[in-house]
Amino acid sequence: MSSIENMIAWMQARKGKVTYSMTLRMGPKSYDCSSSVFFAMIAGGFLSAGSMGNTETLFGMSGTKLKEISRREVQRGDIFISGTPGG
Repeated sequence: MSSIENMIAWMQARKGKVTYSMTLRMGPKSYDCSSSVFFAMIAGGFLSAGSMGNTETLFGMSGTKLKEISRREVQRGDIFISGTPGG
């Protein structure tokens, strides 16, 4: 069963303990923005182990794992993806 709390716990466990790196993005000491989201979604049971991608992959999940919401719909555990698909 998927758990937003497990996803958040994965992020919280790394808070202040890891660095940002696009080169060394697969952990355990460094992640980039999209790899950290993938690992958190795996920890939460939203993606299968071994799933990985980038921001473009996350944009591609719109309508399946992710959906666009308005500001008033934002809840704990929501993921924000910024940029332009294909850009």
